[in-house]
Amino acid sequence: MPNIWVLTNVPGGWNQQVLVRADAITYLRCGPDKVTASTLDAEASTTLVEAGSSATKRPPLPQGFHIAFLQQVEDARRDDFKLDKVITAELDPSDKWKWTVKDLEDM
Repeated sequence: MPNIWVLTNVPGGWNQQVLVRADAITYLRCGPDKVTASTLDAEASTTLVEAGSSATKRPPLPQGFHIAFLQQVEDARRDDFKLDKVITAELDPSDKWKWTVKDLEDM
């Protein structure tokens, strides 16, 4: 069965991105500036998305953004997919945060 992955979106570019398997996440924390996740066997947490500072000009995350993430994972699981999927947080053209799902091969 294909996997659902989460690609981190933190200020700093590609050199700081991490892929986390969605079904391994056991803990989520959300604040106005970031969503962090950890797994059952991890001692540290991973930041999935970070809004950033005024210097990076990334807007704050919407309230309940971690719940929107869980809904996106559930929607991706319901699809009859044959390829691995990647979920990531992105800014839309109006500078609002949203979770998006893409096929791994399209990354």
